[in-house]
Amino acid sequence: MKRRLGAWWRLGIVLTAFWMVGGTVYFAALQIDELTDTIESSYGFCLSQAPPRASAVASCSDEMTRGFYSIDRGTIWLQALGIAAVLAVLAWMVFGILYGSTLWILAGRKAGKKSE
Repeated sequence: MKRRLGAWWRLGIVLTAFWMVGGTVYFAALQIDELTDTIESSYGFCLSQAPPRASAVASCSDEMTRGFYSIDRGTIWLQALGIAAVLAVLAWMVFGILYGSTLWILAGRKAGKKSE
């Protein structure tokens, strides 16, 4: 006879699926924002150090454009997925330990009441 998953396990699987999508998007957005801030600050530094000529501004703008195009978004998304997956596994481990401990404590209490 096949054992069916209980409602809590099903809820955990659904929440894990949502976490994998949402967590990946969140961590990827954080990394892209951080890289964008770095590129923009280097652009500001370039403008502050360059003489006020059109060619210097164009050079800084070209450098900023190269910086934006050099961001490897595939790697960022893969890293973000990895972070979300590791956190999901850790959460399942913690909840599994809590669930098992709770069952063990409840079984001990039941056995203690029977001996009385």
